[in-house]
Formats: sequence, C-alpha cells, structure tokens
Amino acid sequence: MKAKIGVWIAACVLPLASWAGQVAYLGVATEPLEPRLARHLGLPKGVGLEVANVDESGVLKGKVEEGDVLHKFNDQLLVGPEQLAILVRMQKPGDEVALTVVRRGKSEEIKVKAGGIDEAEAWQPGQETGMRPRMWNFQGPEMPPGWENWLNDLQ
Repeated sequence: MKAKIGVWIAACVLPLASWAGQVAYLGVATEPLEPRLARHLGLPKGVGLEVANVDESGVLKGKVEEGDVLHKFNDQLLVGPEQLAILVRMQKPGDEVALTVVRRGKSEEIKVKAGGIDEAEAWQPGQETGMRPRMWNFQGPEMPPGWENWLNDLQ
C-alpha cells in the first residue's frame, strides 16, 4: 500500500511542483496489459501498456490507436500508466520522445515532439480520488482520510 501511495503522491506532486503554465502532454490513456496478451506478443511479464483512449488534441492522434501496446518510452520499458505519466511530465513541451509501439504483432518506433497543455487542464475531477490526471484514466487507490488537506498544505 505504501508503494502505491508513494507513486500516487509522486505523480500528483511532480507536475504541480515542477512547472508553471504548460506541461508535456502526449494525449493517450493507457491501462496495464493483460498477461495473456503480453505472452502472445512475446513481452516480458508485467511489461507493456494497452492504449485505452487517444485524445483528439494529443500529439499521438493518428500515430497510435486504441488497442495498440506501448512497450517503451525513450528506451525505458513501460510497466504502468502512472510510470508513463511521470516520464511524460519529466519532459518539456517540444522535447522529442520515442515510443516503441506494438500493433498487430509488429513493433515500430515512433518519434514525436511532446505537446503542451496548460497545467490546470491536465487535471480534471474524478469520482474515485477527487482528482484524476486527464491522460491516465487513473482509477487510483483509496486514499486515507485527510489526504486532500495534506496535499493542499504541500502545495
């Protein structure tokens, strides 16, 4: 549970504390890859993210499709949606990034320049945690009482 909370806090605090104004944005929501599909594609256990949604305003529109599998981000294996979100937020709008994408069993590398989105637009209300990153489709762990006050104090 501590690891999940740590990842969640890092994912929330990193974009809020590091940049004002624009943050990097690819415009893709992902979810963990089903183990059977990973095995079928020859990916290591726990590696790969399935594309659940592609934002019409994101830089990946027309480059990836729902159902594609994201294997690597700048040569780093992808293991979770939160990790991808943090890796994207560590970039600046306009930075070139490389994604390894698996579609119909074939792997290809695509390079794009990270888009930018206003920091305030990168977050929207969610039912489960009160806040959810727009690009993640984050369902997050249940947070302990008082976490919102702690996060507000941190800001």
